[in-house]
Amino acid sequence: IHEWLDWRDLNFERELEAWRKHFTYWMDRYSSLNRLVVPYEQIITRRDGPALTSRMAQFLKTGNQAVNTTSDGDLPCIWKKIVEDNNKGE
Repeated sequence: IHEWLDWRDLNFERELEAWRKHFTYWMDRYSSLNRLVVPYEQIITRRDGPALTSRMAQFLKTGNQAVNTTSDGDLPCIWKKIVEDNNKGE
């Protein structure tokens, strides 16, 4: 863990700037109608996760390259299986 902490402390500013550039790149190339930002901190919560999963499915179903997703009624169950059931040991 000491190696990680040393690396983190030495590279934090550079990594933060790289993340900012990455985020700006994608935000500048797509209008708000053509992108969906899903915060990790929200998708893993019971309060927000299932609804965000449904928003993701709806987003994927629209546009020029629409993706077939599972039925809307199955999404909360799938979210629970992936997020909650797979992380019980943590």
